[in-house]
Amino acid sequence: MEKVMSQISLFLGRADKFSHFVLFSTFVFFLDGTLVYYKGMSILSLDWGYVSSKLKVGEVLVFFCMFSLFMTFVVGFLKNALTIIGLILPDWLRFDQYEELTRRRGDYKTTSQMVNFAIDEDNSIAYNVAIKKIEELESGRAFERHCFAFVLVSLISFFIGSSDVASLVRKIFTFKPNQDVFSIEMVKSILVLSLYMTTFYIGVLKGCGFIDKSNYSERIYHPNKEPQIKP
Repeated sequence: MEKVMSQISLFLGRADKFSHFVLFSTFVFFLDGTLVYYKGMSILSLDWGYVSSKLKVGEVLVFFCMFSLFMTFVVGFLKNALTIIGLILPDWLRFDQYEELTRRRGDYKTTSQMVNFAIDEDNSIAYNVAIKKIEELESGRAFERHCFAFVLVSLISFFIGSSDVASLVRKIFTFKPNQDVFSIEMVKSILVLSLYMTTFYIGVLKGCGFIDKSNYSERIYHPNKEPQIKP
């Protein structure tokens, strides 16, 4: 019981981070789609009695293998395929977000150049800056990949099921007509549309290269003519 409570506390501690919400929701939607397709039931109908009496250990292990395969291979393959398409698109089809730069091009270094500079000059400050930038870029790419997976699993889950058993995503996108402007249903509609517009922008448009970004957003500003700061 203490272990369960510690896990719950750990989850609640990360509940305010959007990246954790996206990843956890992807897992839930994938689980729901799997239950609907193979068991004919939604995750909303799942209880401990069914888990203990109907589910087998082998089925659980296979599910985790499928989810891992989906996140590593399927998501990676489709995201890379869309990235290639995004790279070969003509410029006029892109969403241009190039930034106007007032500094000289030589004042920006890649992370590898900054690491080499820090090692050559024995500069611990420059090295820490480069490592922090590398971690920031890796975290951003992982977030884009998770948003892409969220959109993809939502799309798949939406078309899974039948009129008798609807998936969780299909239920989320089922809106009641003729609602008041300040009704709960209207708030739900705004939240759902905002969520998917945000994840689509981050995971597909931005993550797959359909939006041109300044190359300098992934570089480190380091003026060549300014005095080098020694630790």
